[in-house]
Amino acid sequence: MRLSKLKLEALVVSALVLAGLGVVLASVGTASWPLLLGWGAGWLVLAAALHALADRHWVRLGAALVLVPLCVVLTFEGGLFFLPAAAALVAFEALGLRSPPAGRPHAGAPTP
Repeated sequence: MRLSKLKLEALVVSALVLAGLGVVLASVGTASWPLLLGWGAGWLVLAAALHALADRHWVRLGAALVLVPLCVVLTFEGGLFFLPAAAALVAFEALGLRSPPAGRPHAGAPTP
């Protein structure tokens, strides 16, 4: 089964976010549920915003670049657990490994 590049990006970043949530839960315990809800809600809002901005590559890249220092600043709130997901998002956006919006070919895409 072949995944589109946009689905691959979403799958990898989502897996890293879930892994971060799992590590926080495993290391802190059930007392971390408010933290887990906050980070989970934050990533869902971010995912919705990035989905809405699917045709604006530079805005998506800028948003992804803001996440890396934000995760470092929020270290004591568990930010370092989500740094791999933020870095993966930056890498996908910087390398242009996402599919273009429907009807718009990517600038470097070969024509059929």
